[in-house]
Amino acid sequence: QVGHSLLKIEYKDEAELELEKNLHRSASIDGLTGIFNRQYFMKRADEELAYARRHHCSLGIIMIDIDHFKLINDTHGHQMGDFVLNRFASIIKTQKRSEDVFARYGGEEFIILPRGDLSKEGMHLHCERFRQTIETSEFDFGEIRVRITISLGFHLAMVADGDQEPSIDEWIGKADEALYRAKELGRNRTECLAES
Repeated sequence: QVGHSLLKIEYKDEAELELEKNLHRSASIDGLTGIFNRQYFMKRADEELAYARRHHCSLGIIMIDIDHFKLINDTHGHQMGDFVLNRFASIIKTQKRSEDVFARYGGEEFIILPRGDLSKEGMHLHCERFRQTIETSEFDFGEIRVRITISLGFHLAMVADGDQEPSIDEWIGKADEALYRAKELGRNRTECLAES
């Protein structure tokens, strides 16, 4: 009987550990797309900014927006919209480098934290690869086939040690400003705010 009790306790501990693991996963994963959510991204981005400060290296942020997404929802319905978001995330996930952090920022906006020391040219190449891959992909949902384009904005700058350094929100704000510029200039393009 003692053996049975020990088995129950061990089983319960494993079940609790599995539950905790699932809760942690659901707290960091976007329910629709299966990629990281905004909350998790912000935590990781703060860590990367702190690392970049300590090591005096550059930090980049890429913002991505699906062009005319509202039109897809209005024309084909929200199920099609959800399918496009999910497939888009799946495509970018296979195109990004494994070390880069990719998350859904909100609605049809996504965000990438490229890890490592990148140049402006390197960031632009990453963005253009994403843009061209999406532009040539077909999104088939039942009888409906759509093609989409994306606009991208990125910010890249050297991070120095000091109290007056910008927060991650300011970094994202600059990437968002570049994204806004890409949309203003006709969409389906990459724009940057870079200091290196």
